[in-house]
This record gives sequence, C-alpha cells and structure tokens, in this order.
Amino acid sequence: MSGWCGRGDRPRKFIPNPKIIYTDLKFNKSYYDDLRFNALTGECLSSSSSNRKTPTILSLKQGQLCRISLDKGPMIGHVFLWNSDNPKEHFSWDTTMIFQGTHLSKYARLWSNEPFVRPLATVVADSIPYNADEDGARLHDIFSSSCGIKTWGLLTGRENGNESCFQTIYKELKNEGCFQCWNIFNCSGISKDTSQYFTKVTPSIKGDYIEFIPDMNLKVAVVCCARGDGSSDIQQNENSLKCDVFAALH
Repeated sequence: MSGWCGRGDRPRKFIPNPKIIYTDLKFNKSYYDDLRFNALTGECLSSSSSNRKTPTILSLKQGQLCRISLDKGPMIGHVFLWNSDNPKEHFSWDTTMIFQGTHLSKYARLWSNEPFVRPLATVVADSIPYNADEDGARLHDIFSSSCGIKTWGLLTGRENGNESCFQTIYKELKNEGCFQCWNIFNCSGISKDTSQYFTKVTPSIKGDYIEFIPDMNLKVAVVCCARGDGSSDIQQNENSLKCDVFAALH
C-alpha cells in the first residue's frame, strides 16, 4: 500500500503481451493495384518540383496517382492533404496513427480528422524496403509536424522563422489553413529509454519515390524540409521533390 509521501511504494509489474486495440481496417488491395497499373500506363498529367522555398500545390482527382520522387538526391518532405471540396476535412495524424501506426508505407491509408474519419488517400508504392532498424527507426512518419516559427527558433537558435517549413507552406495556404502533415523520407522513431522523438539521416537516394492514390478529390501541398536529408538542423540543400500526377486513359 502506498503512503501519501511515497513510503511503502512497491515496484510495479508491467503486464506482458500488449494488445493492439485498433487493428488495420480491411480493404481491397488488388483494386488499388489495378488503379496504379492503369494510371502509370495511362498519361502523365503534370510534372512539377518543390524545393525549400517554393512548395508545390496539386489538385488531384479521385483515382489519379501522385508520385513524389527524389530527382536530385536525398531530401525529407512534408505533405499536406485536404478535401478540395471541403477544406475542413484534412489529414489527421492522430486518426491515422490509430488505424495505421506511426509510419506509412505501401497499402497504408491517410485518414481525415473528426467528424469525417475516412481515407483521404492510399499509399500504393514505396521504393525503399526499410523496416525498423536497430534503433527502432522507420521511414515516412506522421507524428511530427513541420516546424513553426517558435519551434524553429527553439530547435536551431535562429530567429529567422521564415526558414521554417511551416512558414514556407503557410504563405501558400493561409486561406485554406495549415494542417498536420505526413513526413515522407523522414527516418525517425521513439527512443526506448526516454520515449523521446528522434530522427536520423534519411537512407533515401536519388530515384526513390512514394506513390499514393486519392480516395476523394484532394488538394495536396508538398514542401522540402529545411533540414534537408536530416543530417543537420539547417542546410543549403538544393535537392528537390519531383511531383508527377498520372491518370488512366478513358
């Protein structure tokens, strides 16, 4: 029995065999394989590039395919998604984490916020076969947002908030609002001893890509991270993120 001042406290025994409460919801994966094949054998509707200072804003129709690739070299990116017909419905990392986990790869789905709670898009390809490494790190996390002005200052000691990813994207999305984002090519995890968020240099290389198919009409914003490939707080990294949109021929 515990006393009011802690006297008599006993070590707690943690129960083994944890249970995953929210299991991945089933869906027809072959349907998305067919959508991907039809889109990639169809036509490329647009091709654009995003860098640290200039984000890419895409308008995607349901069933089209978006490929984000590294055309020059390693780079971390932030992807914002929202319903183009109703911007109040947007990507939610907490909802997505409940159903999919903290890192997304092939066949993971990006879920929207309450009260909507439905898939915005489905990941259909990931060129990097990177499961958990010896540190427990994985790729493409959803539980870290782009740095705002104050966060950026605390992390880097730099007062110029205009360098931050959030400020870059905010200039483009101030009418729609900035939401939570998906951090593609970011290598990250939670430390075992202190439960703190950590990142590592991305293992991605030139030519790597990730693809997703919208489950509704979407607006998508893509911006490069000010940390570049993750090797330092700020880089003059000139690598970019190439965004290609494909659609099936009708």
